[in-house]
Amino acid sequence: MGKEILLLTTEEIADLLGVNPNSILRWADSGKLKCVFVEGGNKKFSIEHLAEFAITYNISMKFLDTLKLDKIVRNENEIRLRTATR
Repeated sequence: MGKEILLLTTEEIADLLGVNPNSILRWADSGKLKCVFVEGGNKKFSIEHLAEFAITYNISMKFLDTLKLDKIVRNENEIRLRTATR
């Protein structure tokens, strides 16, 4: 069974961080915020990459509460999030 990856849109990330969607696109284009390209060439963002961005740039990670994630595990080499089990 493969790992389920939650991908968010530019607008969703902007809402979570309280910024303009153009800021998200600028950060992605500059390489500060990692993204993946999906069908149609649209950018999507994983929670892991968003958390990595927040830690790197000292941004509050209060947005994790909104996503109902139960744990963030961070060490020097990785950031991993686990969704709450039901």
